[in-house]
Amino acid sequence: METRTPISEQEYLSTAYSPDCDYVDGEVQERNLGEWDHSSAQTLLAGYFVARRPTCYRIPDVCVKMGVPNVWALDPLAKTALEIGFKGDWHKVQDGILRTQNPVFEVPMAKIFE
Repeated sequence: METRTPISEQEYLSTAYSPDCDYVDGEVQERNLGEWDHSSAQTLLAGYFVARRPTCYRIPDVCVKMGVPNVWALDPLAKTALEIGFKGDWHKVQDGILRTQNPVFEVPMAKIFE
């Protein structure tokens, strides 16, 4: 059985982990990197952003609890996506376009799932 040692939030934020780790309720946990299809879709999405803003490199794997206003959950097998609404509710992207409000940005899902 794995033993975990609690650490402070400050210690977590001032430490570099390789590979990246999550901080959950005072514990550092190995980050779930997902399956091949997940990482492939994530790489394609990151590439889409990089191609449109080459001086900014962001990985779109984020946590809703951090207050990020534009969060998507992609299913590369079904080639579908969910996005979170203003009230914290998830709904299916119906028109095949992932959108942000500020800044205004549109990502065609067909480009991600090519």
